[in-house]
Amino acid sequence: MPSIVPIIETGERRHSFLQPSSAFRWIECVAAPWEEQEAVMQKPSLADAGAYAKEGTDAHSVAEQCLGIMLSEGKEPEDIVPDILDEALRAPIKTYLETVRDTYFEEPEDAGIETSVDLSLVVGVKDTWGTVDCYTVCGGELFVFDYKHGEGQIVSAENNSQMMLYALGILQAPEFKDIQKIHLCIVQPRADNISKWTTTRSELLTWAPDVILAAARANEIREDKSADSDDYAPSVKNCRWCKARDYCRARAKDLSRDLDLHIDFPAPALADSETLGKIFNTAPKLQEWLKDVEAEIQDRIYKGKKVPGVKLVAGRQGNRTWKDVAEAEALLKKFKVRQDDMYDRKLISPTKAEKLCKKLVDPDNKDSTRTVIGTKTQWPQLKELITRSEGVPRLVPATDPTPELSLGFEEGDLPELDHDQTQT
Repeated sequence: MPSIVPIIETGERRHSFLQPSSAFRWIECVAAPWEEQEAVMQKPSLADAGAYAKEGTDAHSVAEQCLGIMLSEGKEPEDIVPDILDEALRAPIKTYLETVRDTYFEEPEDAGIETSVDLSLVVGVKDTWGTVDCYTVCGGELFVFDYKHGEGQIVSAENNSQMMLYALGILQAPEFKDIQKIHLCIVQPRADNISKWTTTRSELLTWAPDVILAAARANEIREDKSADSDDYAPSVKNCRWCKARDYCRARAKDLSRDLDLHIDFPAPALADSETLGKIFNTAPKLQEWLKDVEAEIQDRIYKGKKVPGVKLVAGRQGNRTWKDVAEAEALLKKFKVRQDDMYDRKLISPTKAEKLCKKLVDPDNKDSTRTVIGTKTQWPQLKELITRSEGVPRLVPATDPTPELSLGFEEGDLPELDHDQTQT
């Protein structure tokens, strides 16, 4: 009977003032940690992480136990996950285990699971720490893994400040002084996202001074209990999960300034009830108006006109699927792919099939590896059976790093679009 279940934590879970998970925010908005602290004092319920965080904590607990079994007993992921009581966790955690396992074919030189890392020397502020989901050292290189259970927002490992801090913390250990290459990997199975990025010790140390300066200023603000206007950096990304967002005057002023209005939007938690009621009842009109604004901007861009501060980029492509499941299944059988590799209760996806092109540990002979699908002739045949929906074009700020969509026409080339065609 399945026996791996989340381990229920008892007692209050402490967090450091400068949390690695929100480093992306406090490196830019140095007032944020203090503002969040003050907001929680005014509204203690803000400290409650919520149902989604509880779900993620449970998944991390199960993943921790499974990783321990894999690293200590040498079991394969497919032999471990059936013991997970919650069937919904089996597939995502199997992907996580496989991603970690694929970094080594023999026992890692060193490894850690849910390891607490002291970051005080890294950021220059006492009592700063973080918990690394998993790390391995293989071939003299460091691999750092972060499991994300969420599926709503794609997280990238490239220049990910949380993981860069974790890597710097791990590299402090004397036994790792010779490690120069670092691989960061975010595993987000439910969003079909495995993001990898490779950097070096030198590049991380070049980045570190900016973090130290931000951390020092954030700590000064905490001690002085006051911040300057330059200490704030309101933005969609920085404010989205900030606990102080409803108390932050800087965020409200930033919105007023961007719209160049002769009014000051209030911080929600500081507004009077009458004002909040008026804003709430006006919101549906504002939302429809914003949709019309987006539609008009897309209409103009499609006609080749420029809209300052906005560009049109290609939407994210849909997940890869088989054009004909039966035909793909027949071809995999022809290649004599083992049923355990080929089926995940249903035909494996193109993404999982591509992973079988790599060398995997042979379950029947742990001292050797095997290739399930050949890359030269077999994988090209399977690729012919893959289809993928095109991404819907979307509007983003012009400063967004996503490449601009090339439309291939000049202003006035297209007839005016119907209003419905420009909706996103």
